Amino acid sequence: MWNDQSRTDGGFFNSQNEFGNVTNTPNQRQKSARRASRTAPIVIKQALNCGDEGIKIWGTEIQIVSIVARVQNIREQSTKITYTIQDITGRMKAVLWLEQESMDENDVEPIGNNSSMMGGLPANSMVGMNDNMSFNGLNVRQVMVYKLISSAASDQGISKQELLSNLRDRMTEVELENILEFMCNEGHTYSTIDEEHFRAT
Repeated sequence: MWNDQSRTDGGFFNSQNEFGNVTNTPNQRQKSARRASRTAPIVIKQALNCGDEGIKIWGTEIQIVSIVARVQNIREQSTKITYTIQDITGRMKAVLWLEQESMDENDVEPIGNNSSMMGGLPANSMVGMNDNMSFNGLNVRQVMVYKLISSAASDQGISKQELLSNLRDRMTEVELENILEFMCNEGHTYSTIDEEHFRAT
């Protein structure tokens, strides 16, 4: 239409043409390597079929997962609590390793309805999600960021720029970056539409 070539390449600037090649900037490569551990919801069948190589979704290795399942059985021991959980795809055991300080904090009872648990793979450690435990291990600045991310009403979450504008007088951009990286790696938050938008787990 605009030139004499009758070539119809697909894609968006991925082929050799008058616009040249599209290359990643060094900043893009650094961000993808930095947040290699992702959080994603999965079903029990995916966890059972992952094997030693871990879970991959769309080619990205997932290290922290959330599973929505029904708790069928609870077995308490001195160092751990073993749950038998089930969803429509299968049944598995989940383990919550107890720390000495927190052993008497929460009583655990069987739950008859669907509940959400967080776990890491391949260690299969599971953490219950409730208000008393959601801030364990976070310092005051991390809790501030977590609360802002949790308050986001949008499905895409809150952007890093919004977080920075709300916290500008309390922390630097570098501190915010470090906190976001820590909370993503620990499974407290995850990136949504891009590496700049976050939601709480």
